[in-house]
Amino acid sequence: MAITIESAPSAVRCPNCNATDVGVYCADCGQRQVTSRLTLRDWLIELADDVFSWEARLPRTLRALLLRPGLVAREWVDGRRARWTAPVRLYLLASVLMFALPALLPDDPSAGIPEAANADVQVRAIASSMTLGEGVQNYGAAVLFALVPLFAGFTRLLLRGSGLLYLEHLVFALHAHAVGFLAMVLVLSLDRLPDPWNNLDAVPMIALVVWLFYGARNFFRTSALRTAVAAGTAVFVYLVVVVFALLIVADVRGDSPGDALGRAHALYREAIAADAQDTARAATLRAAAAVAYQRVETHALNPHARYHIAHLLMIDGAAEHARLYAEEALIRDPDNLLNLGIAASAAEAMGNAAAAAGYHARFRERFAAGRNDPEYAPHVDELEVFRIAAQPRPEQ
Repeated sequence: MAITIESAPSAVRCPNCNATDVGVYCADCGQRQVTSRLTLRDWLIELADDVFSWEARLPRTLRALLLRPGLVAREWVDGRRARWTAPVRLYLLASVLMFALPALLPDDPSAGIPEAANADVQVRAIASSMTLGEGVQNYGAAVLFALVPLFAGFTRLLLRGSGLLYLEHLVFALHAHAVGFLAMVLVLSLDRLPDPWNNLDAVPMIALVVWLFYGARNFFRTSALRTAVAAGTAVFVYLVVVVFALLIVADVRGDSPGDALGRAHALYREAIAADAQDTARAATLRAAAAVAYQRVETHALNPHARYHIAHLLMIDGAAEHARLYAEEALIRDPDNLLNLGIAASAAEAMGNAAAAAGYHARFRERFAAGRNDPEYAPHVDELEVFRIAAQPRPEQ
């Protein structure tokens, strides 16, 4: 009787690493085994696996990260990682949320600026707020990402006896930054709320300080005193470095004169728009616009900018200074209708009828030719006021 021996089936090999110990997943590289050609079923299975594993890990990670400081970082370092979102991914998610938030909030240069006992302090805060906000928005994400390793270096230096490697310090640094970003998201959100909720914007920062202390103590497993000294020193030195880095980058990259002038124009327009609804706020915004214009380099103050300054000065009753700004603009552009009109108004306010008549005459001569210039489109109403004022009087 002949015995037929069937050949054993060839071992299934992983297409990714060529290993032979393959089930649903490869024992060597962990890849899910699929058919040799990608099918819609395979694609949907992989997509669902990625999405739902992310959805399951992220809420769990955020909850433990915020409520149990230092736990997630310690778990990650100790090798228990499957349940948690990766530190870099968590950092990037929080960073995107923080730096994208300002673009989603209402555009208000004075929003978030606290009422100051000294009016000059508030004026300068409003004038600076756009520059500071744009600086952080433009360079903050890159600067902080570049300096995260430096924070890890500080904790490594100050807590040398913790037994942790530098890269393990980096895990804590990434988590600390993620919590800091989330705290700033709350601060920015609370700042835009009406009273009394906007007065709670300090609460997230206090919570961040508490988190840093307990997070460092639980992660590094050091005494309370050593944790407080080391973490406090690391955070202080790091913040100083961050501020200097932002200043250096802003100075190197710097705003173009047009950008600085654009910010001043924005405050000017808001001040004029607010004048009919809230005179106190309008006055503060006018002063802030004046400060913003002072920060623009002199050569960048075009005739329209000088008109804006003169207009602000006229509203505040400083006719003499308004006329000086208008005359400086007219040296560069003798035919500028806005500056001829404001110069005439300033001369009248000063009681100089002859000078006012001269400006009015020049305005009438140039009005017909220049009125349709596109540069005057935003100032049609003001030109009409100046045109009416420039009409010859019977005694003229």
